Amino acid sequence: MDSIGSFYYTKESFDETYPGYGSTYSDLQGGLALLFEQASSRGHVQETNYGEMTFGFTIRNQFLNGIATVEAAVDNKVLLRDYQKRFFENLPNLSDNKTQIIYHSIDPIRKNTKKNKQIIFVGKLNESKGYDLYCKSMFKILDQYSEWRAISIGEERRFQNFPTHKRHFNLGQIPHNKVLDYLSKSEIAVIPSRWEEPFGRTALEASSRGCATIISNTGGLPETTDYAIKLKKLDTKNIENEIIKLIKNDKLRKRIQIKSKNFVKHKLKINSQKIFDKIIMLLFVGLGNPDPKHKNNRHNIGFMLIDALNKKFNFSTTSIPFFNRKE
Repeated sequence: MDSIGSFYYTKESFDETYPGYGSTYSDLQGGLALLFEQASSRGHVQETNYGEMTFGFTIRNQFLNGIATVEAAVDNKVLLRDYQKRFFENLPNLSDNKTQIIYHSIDPIRKNTKKNKQIIFVGKLNESKGYDLYCKSMFKILDQYSEWRAISIGEERRFQNFPTHKRHFNLGQIPHNKVLDYLSKSEIAVIPSRWEEPFGRTALEASSRGCATIISNTGGLPETTDYAIKLKKLDTKNIENEIIKLIKNDKLRKRIQIKSKNFVKHKLKINSQKIFDKIIMLLFVGLGNPDPKHKNNRHNIGFMLIDALNKKFNFSTTSIPFFNRKE
């Protein structure tokens, strides 16, 4: 605001104490709430004690503050993520275990798919995702092991033309079910992200499809699976060493693949049940007229709805007696 000469004030106000306001809602979710309110111009132009206020002026202030907030959040993403993690870790002790963290989940597969000698990368093709490290490491790997090939799936609008090996094939962006199919047929998956992944769904998917998965030890990636190989240092040399170790040691590679596939850490069915059982409490109230003459007609549609829901879902129901009012 200083840079554009706009007046402003900062002050603690009642707004941040009432959870009905949108800014306060993020406080309750482990976020950092910042409320910015711009006085209205009440049309195109309004006279104020400080001169004319135009509609364009108010839009400019809102826009610049929005961009500044996003930039500040990106610059402090590690700090904010650490704060949110600590917020939810401590919350169950304060709320009698009424709060749970539900991770991204996936349905495990039972069938065994024949693996091809291929190494796979899935994600945006940029340096934040470590795609440049993946490309570099493939030169040594594919030169040394001629029966193997590399695959990358993804795109980047600001594409950087990283040099790739002649047996490194980029498939671009493909449907999600096709991605899972390629993961199922791949021996090794590499997720070398530099940035603090909030979770890292690709690692969960690769592991669930029986890939021997190599991940960087950043952000939420270590929380996706218990059987990934975590890079001690994120560089090309370490990626090459871990891949070579897996290629040369069939027993190690197969053991990681089997455990990853059989012991998926975040299962969709289980987590969906947690949401239904622990988080979502539904209260259905059915209103009607208890007089027998109104049974099964439109006056009792509320009672009929509750009966139908109870029959289908076996809900716990409570009937509140009707009392005639005494004059």
